[in-house]
Amino acid sequence: DPSMFRPHPHHAARRSVTPRPRSARRRRDHKINYTLCLGLTVIIIGSVLAPGCRPYTLQGKVISGPASMISFVKASDPNLDEFGIAGATLDLILEPDKLSRTPAGTTISDRMGNFQLPVSRPGAGVLVYEARLVCRLKGHAPAVHTFRLPVSQKHALIMLAPGRDVYMPPKNDILDETLQMSKPYLNE
Repeated sequence: DPSMFRPHPHHAARRSVTPRPRSARRRRDHKINYTLCLGLTVIIIGSVLAPGCRPYTLQGKVISGPASMISFVKASDPNLDEFGIAGATLDLILEPDKLSRTPAGTTISDRMGNFQLPVSRPGAGVLVYEARLVCRLKGHAPAVHTFRLPVSQKHALIMLAPGRDVYMPPKNDILDETLQMSKPYLNE
């Protein structure tokens, strides 16, 4: 019987529109997904490597104040317009409370008290580091502050008060530090 080979009316309506074969649809979807993944990968790698080409720079100003301290402020802070202190030495130390601490940069404030301190560590500005900024000047009490680097869209405002420099840089004696750290665990 020829009607036996005739498609059902419901199926015949579907065939009137020529659908794309499933394999072509899958290839198109796969190509879109691949392009998106490739594009995102390039963006992510570029954002990680681009700051490595240009070092992250910590910037700010050293001014006179009633107490020595370091804070981070917006670029529009009026204290950044005050008369600055020239010749202050700034040292940046990464991972300061660990045995693996490393100096990451040193600079001196200019005649207006401004400074720019490039951070000599790969990934600085993208990766998060524990950092300590130390500002010292003869005849002034030191300013020391520990913070997380990078500091986004902020400037370091450093106030130095007259006084004695009593800052003691940490020793780089690993054996001594290890013994000090183990004291709570030793029964002596």
